[in-house]
Amino acid sequence: MINSHKIDEIVPFLEAIKKDPHRSAYMDVMIHEQYFHPTYVDYQPDYREKVLKTIQWVTDNGYKPAFLSEVLFG
Repeated sequence: MINSHKIDEIVPFLEAIKKDPHRSAYMDVMIHEQYFHPTYVDYQPDYREKVLKTIQWVTDNGYKPAFLSEVLFG
C-alpha cells in the first residue's frame, strides 16, 4: 500500500520486493482512493505522484496485469 510510504521511499520499497524471490513473482499494487480527496482527514497532496511513480516502476520492470489465480494456477 503506497499510501504508507513517502514518495522517495516507493522505489526502494519496490526494489526490495523485486529482489526477494519469494515476493517478486506477483506484485499486488493497492491504493486507498480516499487519500486523493482534500476533505479526507489523512489527505496526501502528493498521492497522484505516488500512484504514477508506482505504476511507472512496475511497467518499467516488466510486471503485467494479472489475476492472482492466473499466477498461482497458470
